[in-house]
Amino acid sequence: MKSWKMYLAIVCVFLILFTMTFVRETYNDESCKIREMIEVTGLSFHQTLVSLEEAVGEGALKIENLRKPEVLDEALKHIDKTQYVIDADGIFQNRYDEKGSTGFATGYVPINESLMDNLMATETLNGYFRDLLIKYPFITQVYYNDAESFCRIYPSVLTEGMIEPGIDLTTYNFVDTSYERESGVEFINTPYIDPAGKGWVVSMVKPVFYEGEIIGVFGVDLSVDMLKSLLIVKNGMLIVNEHGEVMALSEDMYQQAGLKVLKEHRYYTGVNKTILLPDDYNLNRSKILGLRQMWADIISSKVLRGS
Repeated sequence: MKSWKMYLAIVCVFLILFTMTFVRETYNDESCKIREMIEVTGLSFHQTLVSLEEAVGEGALKIENLRKPEVLDEALKHIDKTQYVIDADGIFQNRYDEKGSTGFATGYVPINESLMDNLMATETLNGYFRDLLIKYPFITQVYYNDAESFCRIYPSVLTEGMIEPGIDLTTYNFVDTSYERESGVEFINTPYIDPAGKGWVVSMVKPVFYEGEIIGVFGVDLSVDMLKSLLIVKNGMLIVNEHGEVMALSEDMYQQAGLKVLKEHRYYTGVNKTILLPDDYNLNRSKILGLRQMWADIISSKVLRGS
């Protein structure tokens, strides 16, 4: 698993102060002050991510524990099974609960008693899900996606029009990416549009194991807009990952960097489960030569030196 030093480099990379006159070999006093402010912000966020990683790992263990027969049986005693129905499209789900979560099975895997029990049991984690959102306000939702194509998502969502009957949930990028990462918590730092309508998000996910086999993925989605409000401390700033893909930016940077406004991107209304940010948002492919060179200098550590 990547170290959190690497995660910090990926997530914040590097909270770049980005005016076209800033990239020089020497820095004035104002630049140093801003850099200090950026570093403090980055360190604080790094510490938050360390804590969140632990919370995601704990959530995955809670899901795993629910598969133990004695724990499952006890959990089901606390579930109102009358709230679960199979609708006309063959989706098994609980009725909308504005204070709770939504659990649904798409029908991709035949819905049997075992699948229904495993899905319903995850409802007992609502309190844990709620506490995560309280502690980390930039989380938009908490979810568990099972290999049998059922899902538990908190807060509750209306599934009508959101869930395609019979779809294989393991094909979603926030699931199959995690499957490739063995047992570690993985930060998916390329923004994608949330299928549940939460806008641009990045995710932190962890595979869930039971008896040595991956049974699903537990994860949280982090709002790009809220991360922007937490991490953007000055005009003329971008947040990018190590691949040069833009995660967020200050409003004044759209024109300076030659980038489109994310909310106007065509995929925002025509959402596809596997769509990530296109090359239009990659600094390596910017039409502005100076911008490409600036990013190359940053990656080669020529710019990010102590002030």
